[in-house]
Amino acid sequence: MKKLSSRLDSVIEKDRLIITSETSSLIVYDLKRLLDSYFNVEGEVNLTVNEGVGGYDLIVTAKASSIKNFKILSK
Repeated sequence: MKKLSSRLDSVIEKDRLIITSETSSLIVYDLKRLLDSYFNVEGEVNLTVNEGVGGYDLIVTAKASSIKNFKILSK
């Protein structure tokens, strides 16, 4: 009975860790806006979230045609 309870707790915890499509879409939207500040992004930005050791492994992929020039503001 204790093993079943432990397994159930594990399944519930893994279900809680799954990122929803709405959350993923919001994160991708924010990442695209951020990347567009520094690069000329072409196409889609993709996000993969995997359970890692002690947290999550995030993999962001995007294609850019160039890096934008920007000036550093002086004091």
